Amino acid sequence: MADIKQIAIIVGIAVIFTALVIVSMEAFYETPKYDVYCNYTISGPYRPYEKPYLAEIVNESCNYVYETQEVKNCYNEKGQPLFNYTKDKCPIFAKCDYCQKYLEDATKKHSNLSFIIIALIGIVAIVFGVLFKIEFIGSGFMYGGIATLFYATMRFLMEQNKYIRVIILFLELLIVLWIGYKKLYKKKDEHL
Repeated sequence: MADIKQIAIIVGIAVIFTALVIVSMEAFYETPKYDVYCNYTISGPYRPYEKPYLAEIVNESCNYVYETQEVKNCYNEKGQPLFNYTKDKCPIFAKCDYCQKYLEDATKKHSNLSFIIIALIGIVAIVFGVLFKIEFIGSGFMYGGIATLFYATMRFLMEQNKYIRVIILFLELLIVLWIGYKKLYKKKDEHL
């Protein structure tokens, strides 16, 4: 049975290992930033309309551009219509901006790859913890690996299809059970 000092070391290793993986991931593989994909300014030549999509027209003499085919196509393609304004403050469709779509695509790709990397690190930590000769240090890495695996799943897989999440969680549970059985339970049987 572990004494209080060993328990403190186990908890310390688990917490610090998990934090190290999370901080390292962000340091070496940053989350996509809004400014990189969407760098237009409101004061520039184009700007989003200041009111909601079906808002009242600024000037009664303006044509209602928000239901034009260009604007509908832009929304259907997950873009943001941008408008120029005449001297009478009438909006004129200028272009369709896809920066938000590109940002979402990059974020999804980042999330998927981050999940794979962090989950693999977590599994390696669990295996390392099982194989490490000093039991309380190995336990710290096992708990750290489990916490890292849990973090990866909760942080990055929530954007996935609900069935994919169930399958991934089930596979993770099977991996942890298999490691526990092969390395801990069988090891216990060998000593009997």
